[in-house]
Amino acid sequence: MSSFESSPLEKAIFGEGYRWNVALLRLISEHHRAGRSVAVFSRRRRGFHVVEANGITKTFDEFGKYGEYLSKVLKLPPGTVRFSSTHGFKGQESEAVILLSADERNYPSIHPHWFLSTMFGDTIPTITEAGRRLFYVGVSRPKVHLDIVIFGENPSPFWTDAMPAGIKATPWGNIPQVALGAAIASIVELRVYNAQVEHFDVVRSQLKASGFRYHGDEKRWWRHFDVEHFDTQIVLSSPWANEPGIRIEAWHGDATIWQHRGPERRTPTNFNSAW
Repeated sequence: MSSFESSPLEKAIFGEGYRWNVALLRLISEHHRAGRSVAVFSRRRRGFHVVEANGITKTFDEFGKYGEYLSKVLKLPPGTVRFSSTHGFKGQESEAVILLSADERNYPSIHPHWFLSTMFGDTIPTITEAGRRLFYVGVSRPKVHLDIVIFGENPSPFWTDAMPAGIKATPWGNIPQVALGAAIASIVELRVYNAQVEHFDVVRSQLKASGFRYHGDEKRWWRHFDVEHFDTQIVLSSPWANEPGIRIEAWHGDATIWQHRGPERRTPTNFNSAW
């Protein structure tokens, strides 16, 4: 994952802070385009997952709920992609499997306080062997295609030991970017031009606080909204929306669907004094 870089369009849709979501969406999209059934495995069923899409940030504490949301982002029919803990998929198969977090921290997963398990007869060798069996469950579930995704610096020793000779990492640039047609169709991009406003610093702070990002090349601010919930009246109620000199545009795809200009900037009055 250290070499992964989102495309500019992917960054616009999914943000820049959660690259692993984009990487996973790329893999899912590639398998879906090829007509394969897909299963995605996490080491644990519960955890903390954050997704930013179309300017909306969601958090999930269950891997399955996280997966359901990613499927909705891609507009995939329910059940197209199965998200499961590795253990939870035991005895099942899928044409393509994406095994996440296949690094040394998760396979084996040795808790810092592992010694507390000694009362149940566990030792480092037994914990390691249990991790090896779990890893084998993950890598033996695909019928056709296996993706190993390593978030940390070092892969799991189980993968290093089992990796067939000649296998090399696939450059992320070789995997097509996320199929964005559905995602783009579901958003409105609000563009705000504030270069001519009277209270520039105040408006800039307000836009930042409202979740807008700055597009340096085009000298404007932007933010995405879900098309179903976009409301111009809510936009106009924002404190910056009627600042003198401001210009606002709403874009859906390649078309402008709404525009607004604040009042003209006031010009200083010149007084002629006669003595």
